[in-house]
Amino acid sequence: MALQVYPRNGRPFNQLAIIAANQKRPLDVVYYYIRSLMASNPFVSARDSLVSMFDDIRKKYISAQGNEHHSQGVYANEGRASGGEGLRQEIWIRPDSGATHRRTLSQSNDEDEKDKLEDLKKLSLDQLMKRFLTSYLHCHGMLFSRVGLDEFPKSCQNMLREFTVLLHTSPPRLSTNHLLQILAINMYAVKHTEAKVSHCLTKRCYLLQLGELFELD
Repeated sequence: MALQVYPRNGRPFNQLAIIAANQKRPLDVVYYYIRSLMASNPFVSARDSLVSMFDDIRKKYISAQGNEHHSQGVYANEGRASGGEGLRQEIWIRPDSGATHRRTLSQSNDEDEKDKLEDLKKLSLDQLMKRFLTSYLHCHGMLFSRVGLDEFPKSCQNMLREFTVLLHTSPPRLSTNHLLQILAINMYAVKHTEAKVSHCLTKRCYLLQLGELFELD
C-alpha cells in the first residue's frame, strides 16, 4: 500500500526486505534493500542491513565450499587452489582505442569442465538454485564491501558455471522475476562501483571485475 501511495520512498522496500528475510528469500532480501537505497528518498540504514546480509551469505558460501572440498577429498590442495593455481589471465587490447579488458579463465581442460557441469546437473533443482544464489550474492558481497577480491575470479567462475546449468533446466527454475531482480542488482553494482571508487585506475579495475561477472564487453 505504501509503495502505491509513494513509490519513491525507500522505507517500504526496507520493510519488504525484512519480510523476505523472515521467509528466507535471499535474492528478494538483497533486491529490496537495494531498491530501498536507490529510491529518490532512500532509507539509509538499509545499507547496514545489506552489509550484514552479505556477511551471512559469505559465511554460508565458505561453509558450502568447505563441505564440497571435504566430499571431494581435496583439502590437501586447498592452499594451492586459493592461490589461484589453474587460472590464467587474458588481457585483450583493442587496436583502435587501446582499451583493455581482462578475463581470468581456467586452464583446466574441456573434460574437467564437462565433469564439473555434469556434477551440477546431478543436483536437484532446489539444491542447484540454492547453490547459485549463494554464489551469486557472495560475488556481489565482495564487490559491495571490496573485501576478499583476490578470490573473486574463482567465485565468479563457479557462479557462472551454476548459472549456465540453471538456464538449461526444464522446466525453467529461474523465473522472469528472478532474472529481472538479477539485472537490477547488476545495475546497482555498476552504479555503486562508480560512486565509491574515485581513482581512475582503481575504478577501471573494479569495472573490469564487474564485466567479468556480468559478461560485459
